[in-house]
Amino acid sequence: MQQVKQWFHNYLGTLNLEALFSSFLSKSFQVIFTIILLWLIRQIITRLASLYFHQAQRLTSHGSRQETLESLVKNLIQYIYYFLLTYSILAILGVPVATLLAGAGIASIAVGIGAQGLVTDMVNGMFILLERQIEVGDNVTLNNISGYVEKVGIKTTVIRGYDGTLNFIPNRNIGTVINLSRHPIRTQVDLSYFSDTDLDHFEQIIKAQLHAMSPDQTLTAKPVLMGIVRNSFGQLVYRIKFYCQSGRQDDIQAKYYKALSNALQKAGIHQPESQSAVKTIHFTPSSYSPKDLK
Repeated sequence: MQQVKQWFHNYLGTLNLEALFSSFLSKSFQVIFTIILLWLIRQIITRLASLYFHQAQRLTSHGSRQETLESLVKNLIQYIYYFLLTYSILAILGVPVATLLAGAGIASIAVGIGAQGLVTDMVNGMFILLERQIEVGDNVTLNNISGYVEKVGIKTTVIRGYDGTLNFIPNRNIGTVINLSRHPIRTQVDLSYFSDTDLDHFEQIIKAQLHAMSPDQTLTAKPVLMGIVRNSFGQLVYRIKFYCQSGRQDDIQAKYYKALSNALQKAGIHQPESQSAVKTIHFTPSSYSPKDLK
């Protein structure tokens, strides 16, 4: 025990505490200065990128495309910032980073194998962006997850579900992409009727009500009268088809179903309380073929 104390005392005697303290202060200052400098550079570049893409959004009609690219660029800036920060701090502390990177050997192979998923994420993410499969704000379904694209990053794509839940999907796991925002969405209104209903009068009321309603800005085409068809329950209904902007199909369906049902009721035409009350009747298909509302 006495020998250990003696060795420890001799070791402390060989240390230049003043030099160590001076070196500690110097390296601490360098680390703090490097962190602040890189953070400021990151903030400036991020701000410039935001200004550029916001300006581009005002000059182009592809606003969602610019938002997607902005998200990707900011993601790249973040990764580069953390890499430079880590490299700089290790270099200041005297760690031979270049030597470690050059002579990693087996460790490099292990890291390479572990990074295969990251590389796959990046490659798949680039193809998603280049092919414009999805963009920020699109209404999509990815891997049975439906919602709106919140962010497209290098490694992951973020989908905000209809209930507000954020879903982080690795890009390598994205298979079939269902994008509902590129073209108009079709929706329909089915109106039931009793077997003794005058179908000619029934159709006239529907036409008159559709003409009387103010054009809905979310509709991309005029309503189409499909006439009498069988629904998924095998029952006969009068169907009107609508094409509207993505995400507005439920609003359109509710709006027109309510308006048409009220118009029929005011005209003295009553509908069954449930679809099960609809009775099958015989009709001439040629008399009620699909036709555009004119």
